[in-house]
Amino acid sequence: MDGPRRIMIASAALVGMWIAVYWLWPAPAPPITFDDPVDVTPAATRPGATAEPPAGPEPAPQPAPSRPPTTAGAGLEPAPAPDLAPVVPPEFETHIVREGETIWSIAEARWGDRNLGGVIARANPLTDPKRLKPGDRLLIPKDPRNVQGVPAGAEPPPPEPQIVQYVVAAGDSLSEIAQRFYGRSSLWTRIRDANPDVIGRHGEVRVGATIIIPPPPEPETPEGGGP
Repeated sequence: MDGPRRIMIASAALVGMWIAVYWLWPAPAPPITFDDPVDVTPAATRPGATAEPPAGPEPAPQPAPSRPPTTAGAGLEPAPAPDLAPVVPPEFETHIVREGETIWSIAEARWGDRNLGGVIARANPLTDPKRLKPGDRLLIPKDPRNVQGVPAGAEPPPPEPQIVQYVVAAGDSLSEIAQRFYGRSSLWTRIRDANPDVIGRHGEVRVGATIIIPPPPEPETPEGGGP
């Protein structure tokens, strides 16, 4: 009986050890793994892969088809360019101012009409007609109707008298101003009448006032003379 008991006891001990090892012993940790390596093999060389052409730049967008030109008015002829009439340029002579001359006296000597003194002033915009002095040079139009050019073949309009403004200086009198512009001191009343709000009845005017110098009067026709 000792033999079988020993066998049974030994078997029971082995079963107990097996249970203890299987259930009580800690399970081993799973092995550490890394991500699958990336396959860097070109797609064209992989088994079963088909070769593809390399991707190039994107094609440029094609422009939209242009609309056909309209035929409206295709049969119309272009309007002819306007004919520009030739212009007759003005001609001038040089005049050297002498002592006592004014634009009005020069106009009377040139054209026989003192009212055309404004034409000389217009032809010399950089010259102050109020401050002429001997030796000054003036451009005198050969034709008082043509100062800036007129169309060829057209009748030039008659020249318009120019009104001059004058600033009264110290020591001025209307008689002296009339003598300077008209060549006659007795025409001071003409200046007074053209400036009723600035000049008094007896010719009083303050220094620094701006007055208007009207054109001289028409020359009187002597009795028995022509029109």
